[in-house]
Amino acid sequence: MGDRLRVAIIDDHPLFREGVVHALRSAEVLDVVGEGGTADDAVRIANEAFPDILLLDVSIPGGGIEAAQSIALLSPGVKMIMLTVSENEDDVAQALEAGAMGYMLKGTSGPELLKAMLAVSLGESYVTPGLAARLLTRPIRQEPARPPALPGADHAGVADPRPGGPRPHQQGDRQGRRSPRRPSSTT
Repeated sequence: MGDRLRVAIIDDHPLFREGVVHALRSAEVLDVVGEGGTADDAVRIANEAFPDILLLDVSIPGGGIEAAQSIALLSPGVKMIMLTVSENEDDVAQALEAGAMGYMLKGTSGPELLKAMLAVSLGESYVTPGLAARLLTRPIRQEPARPPALPGADHAGVADPRPGGPRPHQQGDRQGRRSPRRPSSTT
């Protein structure tokens, strides 16, 4: 990276893209080196122009997250920020897993976007604060908790179902003592 950040913008809405380009060109710390509207454009621009920062919409034709995955593999030096309207937490997680270092909503201000781009250029991650708070407070998806597998019966007197586990006549009482084997009655 030189003195100025090299930035590319990929968004399928020309008016929005042009507005971002106009706002960024007024900043004295960066140069816009590419524009596009599809996932193919994103991959091509990343490989040909090799921007420091690539702003990428989630909902572009061909898929922004898919483009991010390809760029992360083909041009790992390009740092990506998703700039989108999607507040879907799964989109945020998938974008970050795909290699994006930032995730911002399109309603952000120019100075906030510039701040995020500078942070990402230095290797930091950036997620719009409201989304970051929601991600940090959402329940973590986990497998349901299983009771510990203890040898012998559970407290209801059910035999251990594991192969080789104790059979009902081998189970102990709650203090771990073995139950005596009862002789069969012959009458």
